[in-house]
Amino acid sequence: MNKVYSKVEMDFIKENAAILTDAKLTSAFNDQFGKTVSFAAMRKLRQRLGVVKKSGRPFLDGENKVDI
Repeated sequence: MNKVYSKVEMDFIKENAAILTDAKLTSAFNDQFGKTVSFAAMRKLRQRLGVVKKSGRPFLDGENKVDI
């Protein structure tokens, strides 16, 4: 069964995907809209909407990687 998302829900994902991880986005989405969307479903929906996230782990200090 296909899930249908409203424009408000899709806009929420587009606006928050850049600042939240997929796990936090899923949790915030479920809290905001009272749904039980899984992590995998949220990731697939984000990808279908064309929202691309940077690959790899983020730097904690926001600076360039330091070679040791």
